[in-house]
Amino acid sequence: MPDSLVALEQQRAAILARIVDLGDFRSGSITAISGRCGKAECRCHQPNQPGHGPNYRLTHKVNGKTVSETFASPAEQRKAQREVEAFHRFRELSRQLLEVNERICRARPLEDTLSAQEKKGRSDPARSAREIATLLEVVFTGLHKSGRFDLEAVEMAVRAAAHQLGAKMLEELVNAPADPARIVPCICGQEARFHQMRPKQVITAVGEVRIERPYYLCPHCHQGQSPRDAELDVAATEYSPGVRRMMAVVGSETSFQHGREQLELLAGLEVTTNGRRAAGRSHRRRYRRARAGPVC
Repeated sequence: MPDSLVALEQQRAAILARIVDLGDFRSGSITAISGRCGKAECRCHQPNQPGHGPNYRLTHKVNGKTVSETFASPAEQRKAQREVEAFHRFRELSRQLLEVNERICRARPLEDTLSAQEKKGRSDPARSAREIATLLEVVFTGLHKSGRFDLEAVEMAVRAAAHQLGAKMLEELVNAPADPARIVPCICGQEARFHQMRPKQVITAVGEVRIERPYYLCPHCHQGQSPRDAELDVAATEYSPGVRRMMAVVGSETSFQHGREQLELLAGLEVTTNGRRAAGRSHRRRYRRARAGPVC
């Protein structure tokens, strides 16, 4: 029975972890050279004498030519021997990596290779589950090597991985359809026409996402608009509604700098001080309007 895609990706992660652990390596081979020198009176020319050596040398290719290097000390030779052995392990691991990648390519469904627009906003929970499994495999491999369970490091790594996968899924969900409307109403009373797709980076509660949305231009008043921004409540801002709420709450309780540090620690979000000031002002305006009540 062939391995599942999850198992193959776990094998690949394990091979990559072993490659990272190799340390220093260099190509070539170490050979021993023995023989007689050119001095006729030397003892090496006496009967039953094995000659000089063995002398060890490192030989390797440079621009197609074989180059030999000698060692100044036994310690230098042992160092080179370790590096050459690591290189041989690297070649074997590279062969295994190529083999498992070829199997992954054959096993991966076509759906996993489609772009966001080709998927038309559909998320893929199965792929996200596979990515989570691979990330957890890497985490537990590191724990096994260290022999120590650092709960804080693990929970922060898992949160970061969950945010990364959540951002991917959110990005697929919020991106506009591949075939947007060609005409939308303009505030001047005329019709704005589709001009092009434009990207927008938005910081959300699960990380930064890239939104591809249609941009419309009115030929009468020459005003441009992206209705998708208003629909998602991100018009004239780079922060999602959820992030703005967190920024406003933190900004109302402490200083801007301290609040920014709190957001990074508690939610894993990096925001600018200017962004927090703007969110705080917006929150205070809404609060004052709510306290004032309806205007008669």
